[in-house]
Amino acid sequence: KEHRQNMTSIIESIDEHIINNIIQSRSLYNVAIDIGPSSSSNKSEVGTIKMSDRKIWDNLRDYGTLTGDNAIEIGLIDELSLIDPLDSLLIDAKEKNKRKIRKKSRKRRKNGNGIGGDSSSTSTSNSITDDDNSEKDELNYFRAEKKISLLEYSSLLKKKSKVEETKWKIRETMDTLSRKSSMTETVFGILGYSAPNFNVDEDDYNKNSWKINKEKIAVVNITGAITDSIATSVIQTLRKIKDDKNVKCVVLRVDSPGGSSTASELIHQECKHLPQPVVCSLSNTAASGGYYVAANADRIFALPTTVTGSIGVFGIKLDMSELASSYGVNFDCISTGIHSTANGPFQPLTKKMEMNFSRNVDRVYDQFKQVVASGRSLDLDYVQLVAQGRVWTGEQAKEIGLVDELGGISRAISYAKRNHTSDGDADVEMWPKRKTLMEKISKLLGDNSDGKGMLLFNIIWDEAISLVSDNGDERQNPTSNFESDLFVRRLLADVMINGGVDQLYHHALGTHSIKGGPHANILLTMNETDAISMMLKD
Repeated sequence: KEHRQNMTSIIESIDEHIINNIIQSRSLYNVAIDIGPSSSSNKSEVGTIKMSDRKIWDNLRDYGTLTGDNAIEIGLIDELSLIDPLDSLLIDAKEKNKRKIRKKSRKRRKNGNGIGGDSSSTSTSNSITDDDNSEKDELNYFRAEKKISLLEYSSLLKKKSKVEETKWKIRETMDTLSRKSSMTETVFGILGYSAPNFNVDEDDYNKNSWKINKEKIAVVNITGAITDSIATSVIQTLRKIKDDKNVKCVVLRVDSPGGSSTASELIHQECKHLPQPVVCSLSNTAASGGYYVAANADRIFALPTTVTGSIGVFGIKLDMSELASSYGVNFDCISTGIHSTANGPFQPLTKKMEMNFSRNVDRVYDQFKQVVASGRSLDLDYVQLVAQGRVWTGEQAKEIGLVDELGGISRAISYAKRNHTSDGDADVEMWPKRKTLMEKISKLLGDNSDGKGMLLFNIIWDEAISLVSDNGDERQNPTSNFESDLFVRRLLADVMINGGVDQLYHHALGTHSIKGGPHANILLTMNETDAISMMLKD
């Protein structure tokens, strides 16, 4: 009964939030609808329904699926379109922009031919008025002329940001070098770049110059069940962030129904000992272990419909002894104590085992409540009231103190920038970072602890360089060769299909003359196992 009440309150809270959002976004406060002909005449009458009335929405659900016409009638949509209107809108906008350009061009020619002060003044005045009207007209039609996918748009923004970053870093480097050496400053001046700001407006330089040590916000995602492998990955990421002095705040993005209590505790402890403050953003779900890792954050953000809480612990004991016995399978073992085989699937649950399991569950539960009480600055008795495994929506969680603010990831990042950076601005980095080509190759080749991956990469790269320098139609153009990384890809594909690291060593070393040539003085080092393996293969 209590579980049903809890789930009912969750569903009703989410449902009410969705309805309120629809009413506000569509301005559905009072909707006029056609209620059919009146009893006194054949004319249709118009009635008004109050969409804030809960009974209206209950009736809509009872009715079932709505047609497009039904949805228009009550204001859920604006109009019906049998085809995608985007292409037509793009063509229309392109034509209107062309006409606008031609119109402005004619006005400029007309203004340029004006004679006399009065005529020129009148012409200018008309031009300004027309421009103002033109600006107003612009708001009345679709302006875009080209469609682009979200992935392409995101890629363009990243490239643009990278170009800007590189440009300003170069200028800042030039400034630094010039300060160290007057000769360098003179050389830059000869090349057309005058110190101190190298042909960039001083205010613009100070405002937009990307600093080498620009402050950063790190966003770390915890997605899915919190297992030991997830915990290991997150902890490795957090330890890398810990060593980055430019990271001023960590935003933990949690979308997890929970998982292992041990894994959750490990992540919680790692976050607790970070030198940077931690802000947490709860996604669709952050329950049980998902809330455990967030509880100690400086600030917790959640969506109104986020499912969170579930402060509770349970344990499962699998007992397949009767099932095995029904098929004539008997299981027995020799152990040093009654709890040694407690987790075995063919070991029946005894009372002493049950007592031990209960103690462990209670111990973890008490620890969970203590983490919440400490992290949220709440009284332990109060935590006991809101715990007991109950789940809450983000809106409910805010009311009872489990969440600080309602909002998504953007609001959490804005809070981190505003409160934990020097000027309210910072780069946002997603962690873990994408691996470079060298890192990917090293991972394919195996353990890099002894420098094997780096050595192989250098040999492959040198081989590619030698191919480019050879005579031949394709090999004389380094750009065409390296843009596709053709040699590297073919070589790695051959290795993955035909052999492992040792074969690549053999192949790579075989293509280089150790006794002469560019690698005559190279010193190869490897561990004893690899050396013996190569010797035996030779």
